[in-house]
Formats: sequence, structure tokens, C-alpha cells
Amino acid sequence: MLPRALSRVLPATVRVLSPLASGTASISLSRPAVSLFASPRFPPGLRAFAQEAREAPKHKRRQPQREHVLSETDLAIEPLLATADAAQLQDALANVNLSELTSPMHVRILRTFEKLRDFKALEEYFASMPVRDERAWATVIWGYCIRGRMNTAAQHFERLLASDPKLATSSLVSYILQHLAIQPGRDGEQRLIAALRQVGPAMSAFRLHDHIDCMETFEVKERFVRLMAAIDFPVSSFTVGRLMRAASHSRSVHTAERAMALLVELGLKPDAFCYTTLVEAHARAGEVDQIASVYAKSVADGVEPTALLFAALVTAAGQAKDAAVVTQFLTEADRVLSPEERTAPCLALASMIARGRCGQPQDARREADDLKARGVLPNVRDLFAVIGGGHFGQHERAAGALAARIHKNKHLTPADRKRVLTVDEFDAVVRFVDRLSQS
Repeated sequence: MLPRALSRVLPATVRVLSPLASGTASISLSRPAVSLFASPRFPPGLRAFAQEAREAPKHKRRQPQREHVLSETDLAIEPLLATADAAQLQDALANVNLSELTSPMHVRILRTFEKLRDFKALEEYFASMPVRDERAWATVIWGYCIRGRMNTAAQHFERLLASDPKLATSSLVSYILQHLAIQPGRDGEQRLIAALRQVGPAMSAFRLHDHIDCMETFEVKERFVRLMAAIDFPVSSFTVGRLMRAASHSRSVHTAERAMALLVELGLKPDAFCYTTLVEAHARAGEVDQIASVYAKSVADGVEPTALLFAALVTAAGQAKDAAVVTQFLTEADRVLSPEERTAPCLALASMIARGRCGQPQDARREADDLKARGVLPNVRDLFAVIGGGHFGQHERAAGALAARIHKNKHLTPADRKRVLTVDEFDAVVRFVDRLSQS
């Protein structure tokens, strides 16, 4: 092992890749550290150590991200892609063996013709390609969708299904639906929907749901969901719940209720996720006096309550600084939730923050100590659900800084949602609650 003082001054990154007990610990060093150790000023032992690190097997060292390698023919064509003259590019391609071009270069050429709006040249080049993979098909179909030429896009999609239906990926279908939602009523829309209906039931829900979050307006999102239903995609209450979540983020209760009406129109039953989102919409809009009626509606609809639903209710009651209502919802949660849901970290976290906002720091601390004692800290999803479930007034910026410290990106991957907070991160949450209780 290196002395601590030496490790502080050397720009080395040391990583043990196999247990020390086996006597075969492998250590990799950054390039500056290897060069420094190899200097004649260092003892031979350290120079040998550096040489061993330099000659370590490649699979045990961090590999740089691989970039696409261009062929010689690619390099000859690449400068012409920046030209504004499609005819010049066509003349150059006429003297090229297209089989020597790589697949990414074929896609770039197709995109160049599409950007120049020379669809005749695009069609000729696409027909002359030796192999048309999914990216080439998608580039052509997207190009026509972007320009609003849905009839031609439908014609190409029908050809795609006839040649190889496996090339109709979820990403391609999602982008087509997105353009149909953005440009409704175009000629050829029904023909395209009829073609999409052949693959709609087999599409990936994750891809289609992911596109809902990327759209700007609720109207486009709503049309997107209706189109999903039109191509026989199995729309669920979770799908419409994503619409409601977007509405709650914009503090629009009316829009969230429109999404709930769409859910009923599609013959679906609202679930706990939908009602949780509706509670958050009321909380963000400052209408915390409506949350009790939302919960009563969920009970009347026979919705099975969840810890996240009660976490949203408790968070909203804490926003109103109504300790009695906070206690009322926590008591109701103890009554109706299962033992597992009752002890969920998200509910304890919501209770902790609500107690802090109601000026009950001792109760909030008790909740925090209980979570630590049980060794069940909340995960990132729990924290984002509770902090994002309302607004914190003068502490809004501090809440955003806390969320950014724990996860910088506003969008969470499945792995991010499951990541449990570290003790240091949870202590930062506790300090934030203390700050709330002092206001």
C-alpha cells in the first residue's frame, strides 16, 4: 500500500479489482500517475509498480468510449454533406460503390437529402441502398412525417411491414404518433393509423410513455394518448396518469381533471396513481382544502390505497400547516394500509416533512430517528415524490437544491428510483426539515 501522504500528492486513481486476500490485487493508475512513477527520481520499486500497471490486461482497465470508425469511402463523401447542393452530392455518389459506405453514413446521407427537401433524390438513394436497416427506414419515414406528408410516410411504413415487420420498432412508432399528434388532420393520417394498428399491440410501453413526457402542451399529449388507443395499444390508467402528472407539475387542476375524464372515456378505471397525482395537482395549485374530497372520491371508487397516496395527502396537509389534518391522514393510513405499506419509507418521509412544516421539530426528529433505527431509508423516488408533491414557498429554492444534490437530473431512470439515500443525504433532508420548522 502507498503511504497516505504520498497518495495525497500523487494524481493517481487506485482501484482494487480483486480481493487483497487472494494476493492478486490488480490496481490501475491514471496516465499522469504512471508517468510520474516511471520518473528516474522514484525508487526502482515504484517504477516497477508503474510498469506493471501499464501492462495490466486491457479488460481490467477503463476503456474509452468507442467512436464510429469511418471507412475511406465515408471520409471521401463526408465533406459533401455540408453542401447546400443536392445535385453535387448525387454526382459524387454516382461514382461511389455504395456497399463500401457504412450504415451510419447511409443514414447521414438520407438526412442530408431530407434537410435539403430534395425528396426525389432521397427516394432514388434509398432505392439504391444495398441494405436498408431500421435506422434507414426510420430516417425516411420521419422525414416525411416532419414535413407533414403523412400519405407518403404511410406508403413507406406499409412497405416496411411487407419487407420485415421487426424493423417497426417502438421508437419509430412513437415518433410517428408524436408527429401525428403535433400535426392533426393531415392527409393520409387515417392510412398511417391503419398501418400502425398492425404493430400497435406489440409496442413497448416504456418507449411510448417516455415520449409523453417530452411533449410540450397538454393538448398534444392528449392527442398522443388517443392515437395510442386508436392503434390498439393497450392504454392503461398509468398512461393517463402520466398526463395527470404533467398537469400537476404545471399546477393546472383543470387539466388534471381533463385527463381523469379522458381515462373514463377510454373505459378505464382510475387507480391510486391517478388519485395521487390529482392530490399533488391540488397541492401545487394551493388548493389543499380539496384533498379530503379527492380522497373520499377514491374511496367511493373502490381504489385500493397506497403509501404513496397517503404520502401525497400528508404532504398537502403539511403544506397547509394543519397538524390536525396531518394526524388525521396518518391515523387513516394506519387503519386502511397493509403492515408493509404502513411502514413504507415514503410515508415516514412525508410525515417527517409535514411535521417540520407544522412547527413540530421534535416529532419530525422522532420520525427520522425511527427510520435510521429500522435501517430503512427512503429511496430517490420517495424523496422526489414528497418534495415534488407541493410547493415550499420561501423554501422552494432550498427544496430544489436538496433534490439537485441527491440527483442532478430531473428525469429518473428505473435504477435512480430504486437507489436508497445514503446516511449523509438523509442527514441533509433532516437539516432541511429543521429549516422548515424554524419558519
